Amino acid sequence: MRTGTWSLLAKSSAAAVYLLSIPLAYSALDPVQFGMWATLVSIVAFSNFMDFGIGNGCMNLIASAHGKGDAARAAAVFRQGLLVLTAIACALFLASLVGLLAVPGANWLPGGSPGPADIVPSMLLAVGVAVFSAPLSL
Repeated sequence: MRTGTWSLLAKSSAAAVYLLSIPLAYSALDPVQFGMWATLVSIVAFSNFMDFGIGNGCMNLIASAHGKGDAARAAAVFRQGLLVLTAIACALFLASLVGLLAVPGANWLPGGSPGPADIVPSMLLAVGVAVFSAPLSL
């Protein structure tokens, strides 16, 4: 019950930060910049789903091994989970890199309007943080 309550509090706090930051960003940015900001924030927010449930499965297996006193199995599960999540992160990052470099930056913006020159590095940074947060969260 305590863990569930803290988890709910953490998720609610994160949602409140996102909801409170929208009006602030909207008033401070022009429409194109706000659209880019919203895209980057969405990429980072959806990074929670990048592990495809592998992190939760590893946690359950490690808890089971720890409960049985099998430290070697817990370590093996952790190593394999980290290896799989890192491989997934690398594959997703490479696919994103190819996609970002193949599509001109102006095609991401409304009406093909030109945007800042740093849109590709910003997108790569956001995707990199989102993708590589999965193995780090294990």
